[in-house]
Amino acid sequence: MSVIDEIKNKAKANKKTVVLPETTDMRTLTAAAEVISEEIADIILVGKEDEIKAKAEAEGLDLAKASFVDPENLCVKQERAKDCFQKMQKRSCYPTHCSSEQQW
Repeated sequence: MSVIDEIKNKAKANKKTVVLPETTDMRTLTAAAEVISEEIADIILVGKEDEIKAKAEAEGLDLAKASFVDPENLCVKQERAKDCFQKMQKRSCYPTHCSSEQQW
């Protein structure tokens, strides 16, 4: 068994979720399809779902089991921000302590 096979087996045994933001790069989509097909990890692709799927299908890649998050249309953005704020309060850190560029 090769080192790569050992790493893959360990990853399968302790399956994680991997978020891939570079979805305009075909190498990312190819890697995502391979990880999904080998059931190494769950994949979340960041970007417009229809564009990503079209690009993958054009190359014959199966991303059916991938999840997609489009940051421009993220419905739960405010809810996640509230959760983050509540966690920060427990640590005595508030949005006013953060950069003014930070969105809440």
